[in-house]
Amino acid sequence: MLVSLPFAWMYLLPSSFIDFSKSILYSLGFSSNYYFWYSGHQYGAESGFLKPFLHTWSLSVEEQFYILFPIVLLIVFKYFYKNLIHILILGFIISLGLADWGSRNHPSLNFYLLPTRAWELLAGSILAYFEITLGHRSKNKILNLILPSIGLILIGYSILFFNDKMFHPSFYTLSPIIGVCLIIWFSHKDELITKILSLKLFVGIGLISYSLYLWHYPIFAFDRIYEFIQGSLLKKLLLGIIILALSIFSYYFIEKPFRNKHYKFKTILSLILISISILVILNFNIVHKDGYKDRFYISDKYELSSTKYAEENKKFELNYNYDNYDNRKNVLIVGNSHAEDLLEILSKT
Repeated sequence: MLVSLPFAWMYLLPSSFIDFSKSILYSLGFSSNYYFWYSGHQYGAESGFLKPFLHTWSLSVEEQFYILFPIVLLIVFKYFYKNLIHILILGFIISLGLADWGSRNHPSLNFYLLPTRAWELLAGSILAYFEITLGHRSKNKILNLILPSIGLILIGYSILFFNDKMFHPSFYTLSPIIGVCLIIWFSHKDELITKILSLKLFVGIGLISYSLYLWHYPIFAFDRIYEFIQGSLLKKLLLGIIILALSIFSYYFIEKPFRNKHYKFKTILSLILISISILVILNFNIVHKDGYKDRFYISDKYELSSTKYAEENKKFELNYNYDNYDNRKNVLIVGNSHAEDLLEILSKT
């Protein structure tokens, strides 16, 4: 987030800069999913590709789950321990049913919020329950041979055939979730799928996957804003290398040190709090200063607002003199407000 701020300062207009800062503040408060929902950002829409931190919605959903789920689990352990698995399965079914209904009736709300996403996380909780209870995962050799392959096919199908006309989460989303669950539960070290997924290449990608997720979206968003790539294959490759390099750097110099038990908890906590404080102060200031409009030097000194533009455009309509003695060729323009803009441009040529 700190790395993105200078680029936002250089390339974002005031309104977008304010939106950028608000998304950071909400993300720090584990609630960017709510921000993007109520501010009307549709994930996958063209406008969303220009939001550097739109991808933090999923992190907020996870953080909300990790905060609330242990509390619910403690209550269940205390009063309903014998029914724990039934409660987990019931929660899974209710959340999935709500998600499928929401995908058809309230797709944006459904996409961003925890209640319709909880079933995806509860699927893992159910697997964990059975592994802890049984003390092992599947030992059936035939199922261990067949089902991981089916799981991989389901994931591959989701990658190849899911499109933007399919709303998620919904019953459609069961495909990759079931696929992952089959691989987790039925994989065995001696089976082919497990051996393939255990290759150093895939393990390495898995290790840096969190950093990859954090870096890729803001970099691609600023690329779209600046139009750096513009169809160039070489520039796309360069951008991919930059993302990969930053992800590897983040993993080895940020993630791993923070997980190192030799570092004192107080030291790590202090670094986190200092970083958060800096981000909060900077971004509150950006919002308070209305996106720092003075960053831009506009020759005609018009404010960067639709209201001011409309006022000046209205003056043009009222004051324009259609001179019959103008020797230039006459051009008739018919159309809506876009044609009106064209009229103003042509009148000055």
